[in-house]
Amino acid sequence: MPAISVEKSLVDGRISIASSVSVPDILESLESISVEGADILIPQSTIDEVKNTFPLNSFFRQLIDESELSVYGIEESELPTLLISEDTIHFRILLGSVGQLVDVPRDREFEDLVEQFDSLATEATVAQFDTPGWETILSRLEEEVGENTRLEFERLILAAHLEELGALDEVSVAVIAAAQSGALQYNLGKWAEDIGLASKATISRRKSNLVDDGVIVTESVPVEVGRPRERLHLSDDVQRVEIAEAPDGRELDVSMQSRSDREDLKSSEPTKADDTASSNPGETDSEPGKESDILATMEKEIRDVLKSS
Repeated sequence: MPAISVEKSLVDGRISIASSVSVPDILESLESISVEGADILIPQSTIDEVKNTFPLNSFFRQLIDESELSVYGIEESELPTLLISEDTIHFRILLGSVGQLVDVPRDREFEDLVEQFDSLATEATVAQFDTPGWETILSRLEEEVGENTRLEFERLILAAHLEELGALDEVSVAVIAAAQSGALQYNLGKWAEDIGLASKATISRRKSNLVDDGVIVTESVPVEVGRPRERLHLSDDVQRVEIAEAPDGRELDVSMQSRSDREDLKSSEPTKADDTASSNPGETDSEPGKESDILATMEKEIRDVLKSS
């Protein structure tokens, strides 16, 4: 259940959020209520955390753009969690791990609270999020790299819960998603750099790590001008790519074929001799006539050597 869910609309309302409310809870709460045009006060430390956590920053940016929110960062450490609508003020009371919203009518005695909110918002810094919204990121990925990469990237990212996304290695997810669809590393790096996910150099290093781990392989693709580019592919040894449980949340899980499985598969493959025998069942490995000629030649050479000595 969202931390600050209310049934009433908060269109053009005022919201302040305490530092004790986690970023995933903030997102879940704001998505659960009507907040179009609202002013929101958030501790600057929380805003900094949002900016540095992908994809939560893109989810937040999309919510801001869609709902036309005004978000302000404030250094006030004791900011309460409250929601002010046209006729009601909702206070969040927290006792231990239990939080509850208490509603009071927006009477004259609470107008000082509203005025103080507006004063803090005026003095606060408007939060700017450079990361594009989530849907924009996905559409750019499809344009730059391809639809299959977009679908796989989206599948893997959304497989984790909101509270687990901060621990996810999104760069590896992007590289593996591109490898599953056979995309060019150059296109992936350009997309990642454009949206602020990672630099082209970071994408290249992560690709190299995954190559060393046997997860992906590369194919050189010539271009008309410049050096060849690398196409990414998943290794044949990769059986499955999922988001799995981990001690600190969820992580990218790549299931590889074991060495014994590879050896069993190799031993079950027909050899060249088997292929020859099966295609020419009437023939043996050597013909008697040829074998006798070879032996006669060898004997003659040996006799010649002995005579000369």
